Amino acid sequence: MMQGIDISHYQVVSDWTAVAEHADFCFIKASQGLKVDPMYATHRSRSEGVGIVTGAYHFLNRAEPAADQAHTFLAAAFPLDHLMLAVDIEHRAKDNSDPTYAQLLDFVGIVSDAIGKNPVVYTNVKWWQAKLGDAAFPRGCPLWVARWAERYGELPPGWPTPHFWQFTDRLPVAGIKNPVDGDVFYGGMHDLEAVRV
Repeated sequence: MMQGIDISHYQVVSDWTAVAEHADFCFIKASQGLKVDPMYATHRSRSEGVGIVTGAYHFLNRAEPAADQAHTFLAAAFPLDHLMLAVDIEHRAKDNSDPTYAQLLDFVGIVSDAIGKNPVVYTNVKWWQAKLGDAAFPRGCPLWVARWAERYGELPPGWPTPHFWQFTDRLPVAGIKNPVDGDVFYGGMHDLEAVRV
């Protein structure tokens, strides 16, 4: 099992070397809707610079076409070599305009065609069940499940364990000003490398 974090422009990182003492991997927000995260390029360069296995994620919006969002994400995350790519589908607290299952499938299809493998899908299972019902989890996509608890809990049908588990949003990490999202990956470095482009 490997330890990791996920961050966006909200996190102020003062010492990436210190972060690397805790984090084997780091997912960084690259885009949301049609907007690029302003700190993505800086966070990525510094994360990779200290040897952390780095990923990029997109926060899926309902308001914009999935195809446009996928192309925004791929452009924002470029170059794609050695990255883990992920899409975040969850509740939109501000306006309750949750993205749809069709949007997720469209997004996954475009990214898969571009990189030759399926992206990671991040979601909360309770939200998935409430909003998407019995919709099947996208076939072949690694599962990144969010549940801030002692156990990851129920999973979509057919999944004995997740690939990634976001277990908290309050993880203190040396080198980062405020607590961050904490994650684990169920595998070793060889398995993690298989997730990368």
